[in-house]
Amino acid sequence: MLNQLATIAGKQGVLGFWITKEIVSVLIPGVLLLLEVFLVLQPQSWANFSTLVNDVKVGGVVLFSIVGICLAYVLGHLARNLEFSIAGWITEPETARKGDRLHSKLMRIVLPWGPHRTEVEMREEIESRLGPTAMSRFLEEYPILDRLLTENVWDERNNQRDQPKEWSRISRAMKFDRSRRGGALEDKPVVEAFGYAKHWLRLESPAFGVEQHELSINIAATLIAPLAMLPLVAWASPTIGTNMLGATVVFSLLGIRWSLNEFRRNREWERLGAIERMLIVWEIKTHKLSDDKSGETRPASLLRRLSLR
Repeated sequence: MLNQLATIAGKQGVLGFWITKEIVSVLIPGVLLLLEVFLVLQPQSWANFSTLVNDVKVGGVVLFSIVGICLAYVLGHLARNLEFSIAGWITEPETARKGDRLHSKLMRIVLPWGPHRTEVEMREEIESRLGPTAMSRFLEEYPILDRLLTENVWDERNNQRDQPKEWSRISRAMKFDRSRRGGALEDKPVVEAFGYAKHWLRLESPAFGVEQHELSINIAATLIAPLAMLPLVAWASPTIGTNMLGATVVFSLLGIRWSLNEFRRNREWERLGAIERMLIVWEIKTHKLSDDKSGETRPASLLRRLSLR
């Protein structure tokens, strides 16, 4: 379903994808949050909600719907910003400050993972899949990616990149801060390389973009707040009450853990997949594919890899 939505939105352009993303990651979670807040603040509404809806006239329904959608949209945006900050902090062990014991404990309990792939690890993984020859000529064509996917890109002394003169014009307006957290908003060479590849795919080959992973990331992050609100809804409900409160808390925690896992997993796939797909599409378009004797992958295998991801 997400693949179909993302493909359709990608073919329709940036506006179509933006509308799709706003609906599935802002408006729908905002409606859920608004309903949960309403049920928590008005416990008696569990019994008379249907009566209230039946008593509202047509004009009132229209006005109520417009106001509700506006409130849900604002609430959804506020919640998404908070959720991305929380998810980015929890799933980014390499951005934690030294001695941050709370973050270390959360990582061991919730998400026992190591750091994300570094620039060199990502480069080596793509090279192992598609061959060193393809990777070499691809990076010759796009030297900015060669620079971003190179070890020791950071200058540790001043927390800035040691940039060559020919590259400084491209990135001199950028400011890099390794202490920033928040997923794709974090300034890192891997994220910049991924952003370059993602926009290249949108321009050159929208059908093979990574929009499905972006939608999955947004959906996974925006499920955190509605899941966290479930115990409060159960506690305020006269029908559920405290009898099922424990089960609701367990379900909520398991759901949040699943959301964080999906958030982390799809971010890894999105970053790696964007650069890998860019290389594959560029290889196909430039007709530089070699046979198996040179260590490269045949066109059919490349296309199959694109369709499976």
